[in-house]
Amino acid sequence: MYRGVERRSKQDFDLALADYGEAVRIDKKYADAFYNRCVIFNLKEDYDRAVADCSQAVKLGPSPNATAATGGERLGNDRTSSDYYSERGFAYLKKNDYDRAIVDLDNAIRLNPQNGRALKNRGLAYQAKGDTARADADLEAAKRLGE
Repeated sequence: MYRGVERRSKQDFDLALADYGEAVRIDKKYADAFYNRCVIFNLKEDYDRAVADCSQAVKLGPSPNATAATGGERLGNDRTSSDYYSERGFAYLKKNDYDRAIVDLDNAIRLNPQNGRALKNRGLAYQAKGDTARADADLEAAKRLGE
């Protein structure tokens, strides 16, 4: 898993995918490995596979020892679950499935109101649906959070 994180940081996405795949093979309940694969699939614009892997991460829930991808920072369950929903919401956004994106991004923000990426992406989904008032509010809130 950590080798995959290192490879992802070096943008070696194919080898990172292989490492995350091995982590999933070893432990079929390793939600963080599914989540990290989802991130890579989004980067590679393979949104169907991203949705599948993030859905599995959401279903399994965070592992008790979830840490930030950069290392030692321990993440709480709500923050981790927020990231899972946010990443899947991004995949739905890119698939132009705005209603599903908004549901996932709502969940992400409910679990972690400081999730600026989720706010930004929900704003973009509202914008795509023509709801400029909600879009502007979310995009402004995301900007305040540095997103």
